[in-house]
Amino acid sequence: VSPTIEMQPGEIQRWRFVNATMSETAWLRYQFQPLNPGGPVPEIRQIAYDGIQLAPERYLDQLFGQSQQFTLAPGNRVDLLVKAPASDQANLVFTPIHGGQTTPQPILVTLKVTGSPAASMQFPDQSNYPPMPAWLKWDEKDPRNEIRDTRKLRFDNDATQRPAIDGKAFDGHVNQLIALNTAEEWVLENYWPGSIHPFHIHVNPFQVLEVYDPNAEMQTVLSEPYNWADTFVIPAAGTVNGKFTPGRLRIRTRYTDFTGTFVLHCHLLDHEDRGMMQEVQIVDLKAPKLELPMHH
Repeated sequence: VSPTIEMQPGEIQRWRFVNATMSETAWLRYQFQPLNPGGPVPEIRQIAYDGIQLAPERYLDQLFGQSQQFTLAPGNRVDLLVKAPASDQANLVFTPIHGGQTTPQPILVTLKVTGSPAASMQFPDQSNYPPMPAWLKWDEKDPRNEIRDTRKLRFDNDATQRPAIDGKAFDGHVNQLIALNTAEEWVLENYWPGSIHPFHIHVNPFQVLEVYDPNAEMQTVLSEPYNWADTFVIPAAGTVNGKFTPGRLRIRTRYTDFTGTFVLHCHLLDHEDRGMMQEVQIVDLKAPKLELPMHH
């Protein structure tokens, strides 16, 4: 609890954070604060989200690469480069995003800068930032990226008020049947006014195109190249101009390599375990039809 990490002045380390909690109040914003008012804090650069590399264009923008804050919902992971200042100490603190709290909570990590300056260490810049792998690029002209289908999923309740998707609690049957080597765009809506739902899907990560939070005074506008994730918050529902309005997330993805079944679910595990989960099946339409053997 509250460990101290020692670094040399100017040293750069790679840190990976995992939000392994399961409550809606654990959607958190993290930032360094100086131990002494007005003192220095380390510089940070976000380089990956959910284990997936950020595009070079994101490395220098104000929301990700250059931001002195980062956010994590349950199930999220983030990779940072952390550069120690010339001296002094700083505390990494966190503030809940959901629930109206604004006061930083107890210290997560204390960074202590000590010893002689580290050998010259610099953040990578656009001249030497690792290029994006081909599978993470989305070429709009590539016919494989043509959006073949759109789907809308409602994160809501069933008739007995169990957490559900599209009004149906998980029952082990396939809910989403998808063809291999196709691309789709999904709209995910949150009909709970009192809770976020971190959407998580196995196997195939997705690009986040749009986030709409009816409780926010200003909406974040996303632009290409869009970030990839496998877990992302669908904001809570709210009231806009006197009308009930669900929170919304718009994503796109393509289904390559894997055929078979897996799940999508809310990453608040008490929601998932009570029914807010669906089974997905990817099928290869070009594969020969095989007669199933005797099975149970």
